[in-house]
Amino acid sequence: MADRQARSLSRKSIVNDSAEIQGVTSMLTNEEIRSQIEVGFTPYRCIAEVWDYNQKIRFRVFNSSDEPLLTVEEVILSSVRDSVSLESLLVSVRQRVEDVVGRSRYAEETAVLSSC
Repeated sequence: MADRQARSLSRKSIVNDSAEIQGVTSMLTNEEIRSQIEVGFTPYRCIAEVWDYNQKIRFRVFNSSDEPLLTVEEVILSSVRDSVSLESLLVSVRQRVEDVVGRSRYAEETAVLSSC
């Protein structure tokens, strides 16, 4: 009996160790996802909202003048429930924000040059 319990505990330990090695991550809550999105665009301000019966999230990133830079209308929460997927989304959207900021800076510089 003791031998069977020892083997069972050993198998459980192997499974737990294997899960840690494989990088299994815990599922993020809606609040954790919202919070990570909102702080993920510093120095810009971001407001995120969970909606559609807690199934989706949308967010908007604002510049220093509080003008919207980019709006993400709909992300299904289950698709970003783990930190790797959420980080992938943030990297992608950050690149889009930088593209928008770059275009607006270019437009401002062009306007200044044309007024000279």
